[in-house]
Amino acid sequence: MSDVFALSSYNVLAQSFTPFLRDVDQSFLPPEVRYPKLIQCLLQWKHDIYALQEVEPSFLHLVCQQLPSYTCFFAQRGKQKPDGLAFLVGPRVEVLSVQSKTFTTPQNRPSSRLSQQLLCRLNERLFIVAQAHLSWDSQPQSSHVGLWQMKQFLAGLPLHLSDAVVLCGDWNASVGHFVPQYAIQNGFFDALATNRYPTCWESGKPSAIDHIFHSGSIQSRPLSLAKFDPLQRYPNAHHGSDHLPVGIEILPPE
Repeated sequence: MSDVFALSSYNVLAQSFTPFLRDVDQSFLPPEVRYPKLIQCLLQWKHDIYALQEVEPSFLHLVCQQLPSYTCFFAQRGKQKPDGLAFLVGPRVEVLSVQSKTFTTPQNRPSSRLSQQLLCRLNERLFIVAQAHLSWDSQPQSSHVGLWQMKQFLAGLPLHLSDAVVLCGDWNASVGHFVPQYAIQNGFFDALATNRYPTCWESGKPSAIDHIFHSGSIQSRPLSLAKFDPLQRYPNAHHGSDHLPVGIEILPPE
C-alpha cells in the first residue's frame, strides 16, 4: 500500500447560487447537468480526503451513494443558508474526531461562515485537516471580515494534538493578499506555490483563491487537477462548478 496520501479542496458551487451566474451558458447550470461532472471527478481521482465547500444536502446525498467506501461529514452553515462544508474521507484514513466552528462577526455575533476540522490518522501519524470558506470583502486590512475569520480559523486549531496541520478551502483572496499571508506569517506554507493556477473568475479576472497550506512538518507535492481556460466561463461542458479544484499529495516523512 502506498505511503502517499492525496487530498483535494473543491468549491462545488451550491445550486442555490447558480441564478447569480448570468454570464454563463444557462444550459450548464441544472443539477442534473452539473452533479454528474463533479461526482465523476471524485470517482476518477480517488483521493483519500476531499474538502468540499458550498455543499448542499441533495448533492452530498448523491456523492455518498456513488462513493460508498467514503465516510461523509457535513457541517451546515447558519442563518438559514442552503449549503455548508463537507469532508469525504476514504478507507485508508482513520478519523478520530470531527468538529465545526461557527465564526463570529467583529461585533461578536454568530456569522454564516464556519470552519470544519478533522483529527485523523494516516499511517500511524496524527494529522489535523481543517477547511474554511471565508467571506469576500473589499475593506482594508483593519476591518476586513475575511481576515477576521482567518484569525479565528487559526486560533481554533487544536495544535496541542498534532504539529501536522493542513489548511484548505476557498478563502476568497489570492495568495498575495493579507488573508492568506496571515497564515504564512503564522508558520504555514503554501503547498501550491510551485504549481498555482487560477481557480475561478473574480471581478472579471482569473484568480487563484482556493488554497492548501500546511505546517512545516509536512512534505507535499501539488497536483494538477485542472487547467484554467481564460476563454471559458465556468461551469461549462467540462466542469460542473464555477471553481476549479486544487490538490496535493502528502509524502511520508524522510
